[in-house]
Amino acid sequence: MAFPGFFTNETRMPLKFFDKEAMTGKSLLILIVLIILGFIGNYFPIPLFFGADFLFGSVFVLLVLYFFGLRWGMLAAVLAHSYTYFLWGHPYGFINFVSEALFVGLFIRKGHRNLLGLVGLFWLTIGMPLVWIEHGVIMHMGAITTAFIMLKQAINGIFNALLATLAISYLLPLGRFFHRTQSTQKTTLRESLYNLLVMMVIFPALLLTGIQIKDEKKQLEIGLMTQLQSLSANVQFHMLAWHQTHLQAVQELADVAGQSSMTPSANLQQTTKLLNRSFPNFRAMHVENAEGVTIAFDPPANEKEHSNIGLDFSDRSWFQRVKATQQPQVSEVFMGRSAIFSPIVNFCVPVIRENRWLGCATGTLDLESIQKVLRPYLSDKITRLALTDPQGRVIVSTDPKQAPMQPWNLIKTGVSEPINATMYVWHPDDRKLPSMTRWKQSLYVQETLIGRDLPWKLIAEASVAPLQSALYILYVKNLSIIVILTAMALLLSLIFSRRLTEPLIKLAGFTAHLPEKLESVQDIEWPVVFTQELDLLIGNFRSMAKTIQINFEKIMLQSDELRKANRDLAQEAVDRQRAAEERHALEERLYRSEKMEALGTLAGGVAHDMNNVLGVLSGYSELLQEEIPEGSPLKHYVNNILLSSEKGAAIIQDLLTLARRGVRVSEVLNINSITANFLKSPLCDRIQIHHPQVQFTTNLSPDLLNIKGSTVHLEKTVMNLVSNAAESITGRGTVTIRTENRYLEKPVHGYEQIREGDYVVLTVSDTGGGIPSADLEKIFEPFYTKKKMGRSGTGLGLAIVWGTVKDHEGYIDVESIAGRGSTFTLYFPVTREDFSADQKKIPVEQYFGKGEAILVVDDVSEQRGVATSILSRLGYKVHAVSGGEEAVAYLKDNHADLIILDMIMDPGIDGLETYERIISFKPKQKAIIASGFSETDRVTKAQELGAGAYLKKPYLMERIGIAVRQELDRT
Repeated sequence: MAFPGFFTNETRMPLKFFDKEAMTGKSLLILIVLIILGFIGNYFPIPLFFGADFLFGSVFVLLVLYFFGLRWGMLAAVLAHSYTYFLWGHPYGFINFVSEALFVGLFIRKGHRNLLGLVGLFWLTIGMPLVWIEHGVIMHMGAITTAFIMLKQAINGIFNALLATLAISYLLPLGRFFHRTQSTQKTTLRESLYNLLVMMVIFPALLLTGIQIKDEKKQLEIGLMTQLQSLSANVQFHMLAWHQTHLQAVQELADVAGQSSMTPSANLQQTTKLLNRSFPNFRAMHVENAEGVTIAFDPPANEKEHSNIGLDFSDRSWFQRVKATQQPQVSEVFMGRSAIFSPIVNFCVPVIRENRWLGCATGTLDLESIQKVLRPYLSDKITRLALTDPQGRVIVSTDPKQAPMQPWNLIKTGVSEPINATMYVWHPDDRKLPSMTRWKQSLYVQETLIGRDLPWKLIAEASVAPLQSALYILYVKNLSIIVILTAMALLLSLIFSRRLTEPLIKLAGFTAHLPEKLESVQDIEWPVVFTQELDLLIGNFRSMAKTIQINFEKIMLQSDELRKANRDLAQEAVDRQRAAEERHALEERLYRSEKMEALGTLAGGVAHDMNNVLGVLSGYSELLQEEIPEGSPLKHYVNNILLSSEKGAAIIQDLLTLARRGVRVSEVLNINSITANFLKSPLCDRIQIHHPQVQFTTNLSPDLLNIKGSTVHLEKTVMNLVSNAAESITGRGTVTIRTENRYLEKPVHGYEQIREGDYVVLTVSDTGGGIPSADLEKIFEPFYTKKKMGRSGTGLGLAIVWGTVKDHEGYIDVESIAGRGSTFTLYFPVTREDFSADQKKIPVEQYFGKGEAILVVDDVSEQRGVATSILSRLGYKVHAVSGGEEAVAYLKDNHADLIILDMIMDPGIDGLETYERIISFKPKQKAIIASGFSETDRVTKAQELGAGAYLKKPYLMERIGIAVRQELDRT
């Protein structure tokens, strides 16, 4: 779903009215009040029907999120919505509303401010599916109930968000109470229109739905209550007629007994049998004399085959009640223990003759037959019927679980809400049940007294579930319509509000920086509107702009010369500043070069003079050694003089190197071999012995190019760098030697300026104490050292390294951080001359050319020369150009089977743009991209357009040969 501009943070910074540091007593009080109101909003919901409630706690939670931020908002959500667990009997409402708060709070933290849009987005994408999983899958509720809960919570959340939005936007005391700044207190016209349009849909829809559901609920309840009352009246009438019929049968037996001698006789027994068989609802009929002893009984024997004649019922309450009142009586339900051994009810009629009590006639009812009387009255709505005696015990019930003589305890096992004198609503007293489930198990109960002569109570029960289901279905239909209308309202409100306010926004954009636009004589495209008021407003702006533009033109004519003079002065100042900086840098490099040259010259002169002195000293020492006989104590002294002379000669050799007079760059060599030889030498072993806690590691490039130089001097350079690195480490540490090929397309500004080109790079790094920045400028000066003379060195080591690198036409870069170590990087120019080494190479025949035409595009002439020489030697026809424009022009009139295209060419277009222009007229042109840098996005873009392999500089015969051959052979 798209959202209006005020939903995003296009012009709004993240809202934060109160933070932890700014929390004051007043703001804390406001926070506490909002949290309490949130709890109250949930504690006093608006009940819809049958466990469905409308909550308003999230209104205040949203206000806390908006004004206080995510942390306080989540605290408010947890506290306010915790009551839903006790209200509904499950934690899922709490989970849903807290999730809503988290979702909205995260977006508010990012600067989004449309609470209505955020809440609508949450319920449509997360909340409604979450409710379906919780209630439909986990709680196994029916589809209709689950759909109702899902839609009701979504509408509830959106409605509360609308209330919160209206409070924030239009409740002026609230804005002043929170001390909102001028930039945030004004509500935009788009927001107002958006909220108004959504409100005009939601408010009437909810109001009409509530009225309709309330009326429908009332009608359904009235219908059900009427049906209960009507059914109870019918059953009452039926039972009274049934009672009179059976009571009349007992009365006939009493009349026959009154005419007898009230002693056992065949005639009385026969009458008793005939009447009992005539009324199958009686299990037994019998006659008792004045002493309560049976004189007639059918059946004559009980289940134990004992005679029922002569049983003494004088202690039975029903007998005593008839004797006392001498009126017909209906006994309570009781357990028979003489003739019948099951729950029974007796109809008793006194036997009176000439106003004298003679005994009574009794009919014992078959309770199952009474149950048959009740069963036809059951229906889908009337779920259970029961008869109870005056003591509240069950006589019969259509529910098999309610056996006779059980106490009627429906009210005791639940909560009842009276409707009228004879009807109430019963709820199960199980607080763990969800509220809707409790209502689903609730009952409408009608209690009706059968009559004065038959003091039984008829209890008719109707389940709330059918009404609940019917209302759920109706509510689901209505809420579905409301959800659809709400979604459409959100979308249409967005469209209409944007359409109505877009001209104003455009006008604000067009008039922003209006003086600058008029000053630059820009044509302003005024927005086209369709309303008269906006068109009049834009017309006024247009007239005002025209007037301002005329005045600006006059001012601009007068100020052009002044601006030009200011620009000239500013440019001159910039040029002078740049020239001064360049001159200062050149002076520093010249000073450093002259100083090193002067020190080198001095060292050379000293070496020359010292060499003359040591030559005489060593010569005479050798002569004396020959003249002095063996065993003479002078022999030892002469040997020491000669040994010192040799050490002095080594120092002189270092001075000659420093003076750059000792290196003859004449042989092709490989730095990897020099490094490997040094690591195997006794010098390296001695360094490792003196520094046993230092670890020496190497990372040598396997395809390292060759250089030209002096093996002896380079070995000494490696030795000096490794020795200095080891000396800088106290305790444990690491010295790392690394070699690699590197092509510089642009100069590098390091310790000194390193020119572009192909280089073999030797790097020696350590994890020692580093070199202070104040000493970096002097480390290559002869005899400048922090070591103790005679113990760690002479102070010529790095000066010799400098001289050796310069004799090899190379460069040095130094990086050092105090306490973390130093890195010395030496750059030596690459040579293309062959170097005999035992390396396994791919036979050149495998990538030899077949006379194909190759176009080399490179802005560096040396690189073009190298590539041309290699490719020509491999048997290709090569043409080279110096730039992209020249390559495009060449290919318009010539053919090339393959282009080797440099990616970075300055000035002019680069490799990607060159290739784009070429494939515009030669779409199948093959190409290889070459660069001294790693692969970039522009290299990848060129490959996506059809270019082949990426070739990293510097050019090597095997590498370029294989890449060219593979690309030419690719179909």
